[in-house]
Amino acid sequence: MISEAGKHDFEPEFVAKQFDTENANPFSVLVLGDKKEVYLPSNWSNISQNEILARMFLSLTTSANYNPILKSKPYDWTLKLDANQTSFLKGWYSCLNNIPTFSKNLQKDFKRGVLFGLHLMLEKEKISELVKQDKTGDVNILLLGNAWGVKYQVEKNMIDQLKHFTRLRKPSGSIMSWLLSSEEVKDKLGLRNPIDNALLSDNEQEDLKARYKIPLDLINIIGERKIEDVKNPEEELASIRRWLQEIKELQRKLKPLKSICDEIVRKRGKFVFQNKKNKKLLAEKRPVKDLISNIKSDPQWGNIMNPSYAYSNGGTWLEISLDLTPENISLARQMIFDYGQQYQVNSLKLAELNNYFSSLLGAGV
Repeated sequence: MISEAGKHDFEPEFVAKQFDTENANPFSVLVLGDKKEVYLPSNWSNISQNEILARMFLSLTTSANYNPILKSKPYDWTLKLDANQTSFLKGWYSCLNNIPTFSKNLQKDFKRGVLFGLHLMLEKEKISELVKQDKTGDVNILLLGNAWGVKYQVEKNMIDQLKHFTRLRKPSGSIMSWLLSSEEVKDKLGLRNPIDNALLSDNEQEDLKARYKIPLDLINIIGERKIEDVKNPEEELASIRRWLQEIKELQRKLKPLKSICDEIVRKRGKFVFQNKKNKKLLAEKRPVKDLISNIKSDPQWGNIMNPSYAYSNGGTWLEISLDLTPENISLARQMIFDYGQQYQVNSLKLAELNNYFSSLLGAGV
């Protein structure tokens, strides 16, 4: 293991007896039946004193029960890492042993290394979306300067092996401090109230709130939930998995409501914010309700602003294409009635729609 001082617990005298492995590349691994070996150059001792990547590589391979074999030829190590790259590797290695507690005071690249390692370890746990974002990108570009390991094929192979062995590990300590905050979870996983939008009328909001009361009430409960007190990392992971399952179930329940609101907002947003008549009001940063009222004379206003899509639970928009003259009122009413029957819209809402369309031209009910 590597200490903060950069020392390691491997010394050449602990290497298994030497034999001819000249055909094996330095820092390569071999699995043949029950035999698992990792090959080291003859100048391993000098390399290990200066290169954290090499020490990490040996530490992870030997912890995975690979037997280190010392070759008779040296390796010319030319890769030079700067302080930030070294800090990244220290962070990555630390999460494999004693996971540090997250702190804003931790060095930036050290935190990136911890998160990189954590996300690799948590891939199979399916909970990485609850962990703070790993912004590393291609680790080969970060450490080697390019994605293909040009000039550093041996080192690229070592990094590939490190990623592989990291994926085989489980967290040995608590990862709680590295989880997203409640507000970050809500933003990332869509646990926000989609009804709270000025493009939705008061009637639409009240109607949707009544029909989706339970999932809307659960947003804050699940979003603010704390992981239960646990005794070990495995129990903690199980608790986090349960929390994520509850969030996924809530997402499923909210999906129809979100689809309804997204469609209404999409359609009305384009109509309201791209309307030339609202250019001046937009420059004045006037409220959305003012923008809506300002274009009430637009021929499309009646159909786009009507609440039929919300009332039909996302079934369809009811568009009255007739001029609402007295002779067409009865036909319009029949269209509204047929729409209500098809989408099981209750009589009160049908009456509201009837009044809505009729009142656009003052035709009365």
